[in-house]
Amino acid sequence: MQVDANGNNEWTDFREFDVSHGEASSIVLPDDFDAVWIRFQVDRDCVATAFLHQTSSYPNSEQGHAPKEPLFAGIADATDDEVIGGLVYPAKRNRNLRIVSADGRGYQLTKSSFEFETDHADEKLQRLLEFEPEFRIDEASVVVESKGKRYRLPKGDSTFDEPFSFGWPRAVREVESERHLANIHGTFYELPLITNGAPPAWNLIRPVSSHRKQIADFCSWNGLLVLSGIKPDANRDGHVFKSGDLNMGLWCGGIDDLWKLGKPTGNGGPWKDTQVHAHVPSDPYLMRGYDEKTATLSHGSTTPVQITLQIDIDGNGRWVTHETFSVPAGEKISHPFPEGFSACWVRAVSDTDTTTTVQLEYR
Repeated sequence: MQVDANGNNEWTDFREFDVSHGEASSIVLPDDFDAVWIRFQVDRDCVATAFLHQTSSYPNSEQGHAPKEPLFAGIADATDDEVIGGLVYPAKRNRNLRIVSADGRGYQLTKSSFEFETDHADEKLQRLLEFEPEFRIDEASVVVESKGKRYRLPKGDSTFDEPFSFGWPRAVREVESERHLANIHGTFYELPLITNGAPPAWNLIRPVSSHRKQIADFCSWNGLLVLSGIKPDANRDGHVFKSGDLNMGLWCGGIDDLWKLGKPTGNGGPWKDTQVHAHVPSDPYLMRGYDEKTATLSHGSTTPVQITLQIDIDGNGRWVTHETFSVPAGEKISHPFPEGFSACWVRAVSDTDTTTTVQLEYR
């Protein structure tokens, strides 16, 4: 690994790695690392992968889901009994924002004055905006299926296991132009769109923020991010806008404000009391973009079982062994990942037919 510290094409050696076939070597760059460019050289002809995981810190969050600023105070909490929900749709005909409330009433938020106007009930629009959940939940984790592949994501608060009073929150939507966001079980994700007209690339998903909010729907409108799911007593504060009859309200801000909603956290894994077959890998479970990570492994056999954790370096199925654990019968092994360690996905492989649990906590 070589670095060009000042961007003037003067390269110096930084670190040498000895990498065996089928394995990987990793390094956490020091806090004071400072360079414009890096590059890699090899000592023999080969096919190689060098991939960097670059993650920002989360200065706007004290602990987990607790944002320091009251930016999102007007959005209903996951445990609130009452919420003003609705489906939102940027209208092409007049550039206003159309809203269908949870009980089918129509509103428009005007582009010119940000005032709510009543709108006629539109069954066609309501059918257009209806959706089915794009994920399911089992004992182990959140499950998403796309293009014949199954991916597993962390769980958030248990309140997201069931629909809210307005139904299931919308999971996936395009915001701005050709940019998808997903709101799944209490976490917002960036979901890359690689090819127009094709499904988004779930294998390259990464978390933005975790929350405990009843966000019914979301969209982009006139350069703003709009969130539906407001507390009935929320104050108009420059982000919360409410109708004159107080029966409709929305939150408006910037898409980048989502990074202030809360540090990505979650729990789950590829297996939980799952009957597994020897040498058959589990589904991939998301690791990219999370901070403090700990895995817990156990099984139901009467003799030790070898459980291997494998990582996908770049999201394209380049699996390598992270570590193999000999798990004694009747015991649990806890494995804290090194500080700063990252990979796109993690999966587990057992050397024995058995009932196995591999769960990860992201704090």
